[in-house]
Amino acid sequence: MSQHGDRGVETGRSSASQPFRVEDLFGFLRGAWGFARKVHDSQLDKEGESTGEALFVPDGDALNYSEADIKGEEDISAVFPREFRYGFPAASMAEVRLSDGGFFHVLDLTKGMVRVDCENGIETYNGVFRIVSENAWLSVWRVTGPDTSQIITTHYLRVRPS
Repeated sequence: MSQHGDRGVETGRSSASQPFRVEDLFGFLRGAWGFARKVHDSQLDKEGESTGEALFVPDGDALNYSEADIKGEEDISAVFPREFRYGFPAASMAEVRLSDGGFFHVLDLTKGMVRVDCENGIETYNGVFRIVSENAWLSVWRVTGPDTSQIITTHYLRVRPS
């Protein structure tokens, strides 16, 4: 079991003094990103880790997000879906939608870091996104509900642009 400090509880702090600001979010996200994810489930008192590739594939003026080549522990999994659609009402802002088209949250990284809160069914999602560099970013989600209490930390590293 890991220590409290490495579960992502610190909401995405990095060694960088200032987050990297993103004005063109579509251009920044587009392409393939390797990821390493850690899930801590306090209700089950378990942790799991996985790695894989996150793909942001252009579809007109939107990006479709999916994950591939996932390797890791199967005994614990994140509760949220791994397919999203990012629509861009502005160059610096995305409306993130679930695979069924339902609204999830708005993502605006012009300050390099943002907190988002949303509900999906009976779960509540509190997230932090932080851009570490032009080729690295992370997300930290705290997911709570009647049967859920997870912290999900995902580090992304650019593999290739689209």
